[in-house]
Amino acid sequence: GWGLMSLLGFEPVESFAAGTALSATAIGFALRMLQDMDMINTPQGQLITAAAMIDDVLSLLVLAMLKAAHEEASAWHFMRPVVASLVLFSLGLMLRAALIHAQANPTLAERIVKLPSSMMLGGMVVLTLVFSYLANSIYSTTLLGTFMAGMICGAAPPCAQAWEKSPIPEHILPWVVRM
Repeated sequence: GWGLMSLLGFEPVESFAAGTALSATAIGFALRMLQDMDMINTPQGQLITAAAMIDDVLSLLVLAMLKAAHEEASAWHFMRPVVASLVLFSLGLMLRAALIHAQANPTLAERIVKLPSSMMLGGMVVLTLVFSYLANSIYSTTLLGTFMAGMICGAAPPCAQAWEKSPIPEHILPWVVRM
């Protein structure tokens, strides 16, 4: 992206921003390719997925830094998104680990599974909104907040089951994709 934009005559900062924005698509492409090749559950597939996820997170971090650098030129304003994103990422990892640990408790896991799908979906939406708002408030990016909420929800199989049972994938997503 950066090279093409530079060749087209755009300023270096604009070219860098475009290249960064285009690089934040690795996970979707990688997962689709691995799924088509039946490699998603292989060690190589897991490695590629992890690398693509790290690439996407770093791209989101660079976007936050670009936004901060555009607003003000001090070192703190440039580094604040890095610190904020690391804090947000750490919080997300801790919550994910706590959720995984909670599922190891048979009594608690049984309670989680018994929750209605609508409550699980509502919880996922609230978690996503909270993390997005938090990310924006601490000068990270809302996309990283959304990503972290998805990572946390991905640790709970009941969340995936609630998503699959909901009308969203079947009725709403095709409409959104067409837009």
